[in-house]
Amino acid sequence: MTADLQYLAGSTVLTFVMLLSASLIRARGWTVGGTLLAMRNRDDLPEHTPLSARADRAGKNMLEGLAMFTAALIVARLAAAAAPTAIGAATAPALA
Repeated sequence: MTADLQYLAGSTVLTFVMLLSASLIRARGWTVGGTLLAMRNRDDLPEHTPLSARADRAGKNMLEGLAMFTAALIVARLAAAAAPTAIGAATAPALA
C-alpha cells in the first residue's frame, strides 16, 4: 500500500473515531442509560454540552475534509496514471 493510501485509511479510521466519540459524548454512552439512548431512535437526545458540541463540530469538519482529501487523492492518482513519464521527468532533475 502506498503512503497516500495509508494516509487515506488512517484518516478514515480517525473520522470514524471522531464521529463515534462525538455521539457517545452527547448521549453519555459510558452509562447504561446513555448506551441505550445511543442505540435507539435519536429523536430525543439531550442538549449539547460545550464538550459534545465541540466534538460534533470537529467530527463533521473531519468528514468534510475527508471528502476533499479523497477527491484530491483520486485526481492525483488519475493524473499520474494518465501521464507517468511527465511526472517522472518533472521530478528526476530534482533528485539529481
